[in-house]
Amino acid sequence: MKITSKITFTLKMRVQVMKMKFMTGLIRLLCRNSVATYIFKMNFGLK
Repeated sequence: MKITSKITFTLKMRVQVMKMKFMTGLIRLLCRNSVATYIFKMNFGLK
């Protein structure tokens, strides 16, 4: 039981790290692409 719980915990942690990397990657792409940042700013302005 303990071993399986450890494995699930490590998998969850890895998923969280992957999500964080994915989000940072998206933010970097948005920063690089001026058109995407413009659309992002427009959407933010509407909200």
